[in-house]
Amino acid sequence: MAEVRRQLTYKTTWRGGRLVVADRWFPSSKTCSACGAVKAKLALAERTYACTACGLVLDRDVNAARNLAALAARYEHDVAQSCGETENARGAGVRPTRVGCRQ
Repeated sequence: MAEVRRQLTYKTTWRGGRLVVADRWFPSSKTCSACGAVKAKLALAERTYACTACGLVLDRDVNAARNLAALAARYEHDVAQSCGETENARGAGVRPTRVGCRQ
């Protein structure tokens, strides 16, 4: 897994992106993606997530994916927005346009 993470970090940086890494103990499976309630315990055998607070019922992995997507979205404001700052021609004869951007 260390090699996968190293390559993701390298390639994301090379392409001008940003890799958001969730903490090892981030409770993505135990947190309700609808209301944010956190279950104290959730057995690995439980494949369906059922929130006792709001009644949400869905696949455990889908719930975790929604929580991880929300975590990544929190960092979205840190990334430069579409005025050429994150564009990368990588040696090609392309220049980013500045149409609609403040100069």
